[in-house]
Amino acid sequence: MKTIRTSRTIRTVVFLLAVLGAGFVLGMGFVLGAQEARAAANIIYVDNTAQNCSDGATTYNPDTKSCGSGTYKMYTTIQRGADNAQPGYVVKVRSGIYYERITITESGADGNPITIEGEDGAIIDGSDEVTGWVRASEVDPNGYGIYKTNSIGYVPWAMTADNDKNIARLNNRVMEEDPAWVYSRYGFNILSLSPDAIWKKSWNNGKEIWTTVNYWDGVGAYFGWLDGWTYVRFKDGSHPNSHNVRSSPRPERRTDNSCWSCWPRGSAIKIEDKHDITIRGFQIRGARYSIAMARTGTYNVIIENNHMINGQGRVFLWSGPHDNIIRNNRMETNQYGFTDNFRPGASAPATGNSSEYPNAYEIGVKSHFYQIFKHELGETAEANGDSGIYFMDAGTGNEVYGNDIHDGAVGIALSGTNNVKIHDNTIHNLSHQGIWFLDNTYDIHIYDNLLYDSLHNFRMQNLQDGNNRLVYIYNNRLYEPPKLGENMFFHLWPGRPLNGDPEFYIYHNSISGGRVAVGFGGERQLSKFYFINNIFLPMHCIQLGPAGAM
Repeated sequence: MKTIRTSRTIRTVVFLLAVLGAGFVLGMGFVLGAQEARAAANIIYVDNTAQNCSDGATTYNPDTKSCGSGTYKMYTTIQRGADNAQPGYVVKVRSGIYYERITITESGADGNPITIEGEDGAIIDGSDEVTGWVRASEVDPNGYGIYKTNSIGYVPWAMTADNDKNIARLNNRVMEEDPAWVYSRYGFNILSLSPDAIWKKSWNNGKEIWTTVNYWDGVGAYFGWLDGWTYVRFKDGSHPNSHNVRSSPRPERRTDNSCWSCWPRGSAIKIEDKHDITIRGFQIRGARYSIAMARTGTYNVIIENNHMINGQGRVFLWSGPHDNIIRNNRMETNQYGFTDNFRPGASAPATGNSSEYPNAYEIGVKSHFYQIFKHELGETAEANGDSGIYFMDAGTGNEVYGNDIHDGAVGIALSGTNNVKIHDNTIHNLSHQGIWFLDNTYDIHIYDNLLYDSLHNFRMQNLQDGNNRLVYIYNNRLYEPPKLGENMFFHLWPGRPLNGDPEFYIYHNSISGGRVAVGFGGERQLSKFYFINNIFLPMHCIQLGPAGAM
């Protein structure tokens, strides 16, 4: 009997365990199912090539890229996905080209941002198709191939060719009749140049020719706008239809008239008074700016791991955005005509003998880039020529690190901005400055960066307006090619009164190559410049302005 009771007991225990096990498995199934349901609820997919899906479908299957067998919500545009996101949501954008200019309409929350991320091959293109091109014979007397269209419907501020190549934009003052502008109406002279036209790099205040280059080398195409017509010219005279030419709009005037040019309608992604947003993983192209942020309500925004190209700038911060992070992005103009040999870089030689340089022709092309960005594309290169990141009256606490910024006019521009950290970036091959400062830049920390092969790796502008400038530059590595460019340049306008003393602390930097390590221009005594424990290995260490500057 004892044996029987034991067997019965064992059988009972086994039965109970089986029942409990089944319940556990069933319960776990419910738990996992609930978790999956919650995950699906917090993920929105964007797919403009999905099969059998309508916009806003709730049965999207990411494995099959179709609807009917899945549990995820999906939209066909990034704008719709962003509009329907809530704090903690992830908007996953599938591979493909999304022709959109996106306005962020919802905010995340502290610790629960709205994340918009692209998978490999996700491209945001902020441009519009352009049609209606005809020959512009009235401004093309030699028939080199100027075309025009009035079909765009706005003033284009950026244009691309062959999907991702930036076309150089002739600024409006170059195209218009403007007696106060030395380059007035010069735009049509450029558009009608021969494919064999040359540009001369001069020396000794224009008295000698250093080298000559083909005007079109490194550029390849221009466009400009006048009186409702957009004009374009490719060096070889080819028809714009063979290049898939696309456009992006001009800036818009603020409703309060505070700044007519500050808020770019042509940005691919616009963030105004929205916070706790992450943008990552995209190629962003075709727009005047890749990403624009404005107002004090814009904070805790992270821009990371994107490749931003084209237009007049990659990231623009204006009027108060604060405590944002821009990290681990690649930024470049990707100009139509740029090649490995013809790209921006240091271009101010130390001697008048071009035979001392093994690549004099390439240096000549780089010198021409300087003129193009400064006088043809912008009224100045810094103001509206081209920039990687532009801080204009931004708020405090912004941070920039881990970015690769190259092949444009200016890497990072700072104006009216306080308490910024810029570190661990690589900034190189720019026709003008790696980092550029204007006035009212206070408590700026720039450290652990690598800057090389630009006309000036650092340029501090208008130092006679010294009000409210406090800058720390330390632990950076600066390099220029032998006998070319200046690693640091401190600019003062001669004859203008000094308005306070700008304060700069420059220490523990390694500065090598170039014709000058530190150059000063102007006729002012600067009493609050401190150079401490730097290593200088250039052709010349310090070059003073006409009457000394220290």
